[in-house]
Amino acid sequence: MKLAGLVLAGGASTRMGSPKALLRLGRRNFLERLLWVLSGSCDEVWVVLGYQAQDVIRGVRTPVRPRFVMNRQPELGQFSSLRCGLAAIGEGYAGVMFTPVDYPLIRPQTVSAIAAAFLAAPGPEAIVIPRFAGKRGHPVSIGDGLRKEALRMPDSAQARELIRRHEARIRYVDVPDPGVVTDIDTPEQYLTAIAEWDEAGAR
Repeated sequence: MKLAGLVLAGGASTRMGSPKALLRLGRRNFLERLLWVLSGSCDEVWVVLGYQAQDVIRGVRTPVRPRFVMNRQPELGQFSSLRCGLAAIGEGYAGVMFTPVDYPLIRPQTVSAIAAAFLAAPGPEAIVIPRFAGKRGHPVSIGDGLRKEALRMPDSAQARELIRRHEARIRYVDVPDPGVVTDIDTPEQYLTAIAEWDEAGAR
């Protein structure tokens, strides 16, 4: 039974001022770290790019070989990137574990726990979401039936709409990992993340 990984990195990073995928934390940038983390539990990892795609591709140096997917209309928003990735993954996977590139602090142990929970009870409408201190975060795993349902939704929709439709099916995994709810979207948030990373040491 196979699980696909998916990183959404197609945004313009307007508030950050430079591609978030290439921002560094220790010896890896955001995208390199997420590829490393997801590849430990996913059979293959896709990355959706949009704005500054070639810069991001050139800036990724990792033994993990992702499959890059281009969102030709990234201005339509993050859900359009999710749909591009889900379409590219196609058939053959029990589910997809996805996260925006904004969450680079997610720990490998968290991804392993989410994958184990999903694969223990897979199904076309399965949903597994990590939760820290009562707040749900990323990455989210969905079954292949929900992948297909997302492809039928418009680009103007949001992932939370898909999740809300199947609220009763959600399985939560409580994790001691604040990275699942740490969205790094501004220079101030990035500086805070660097400071906390340096204090904690490389993880």
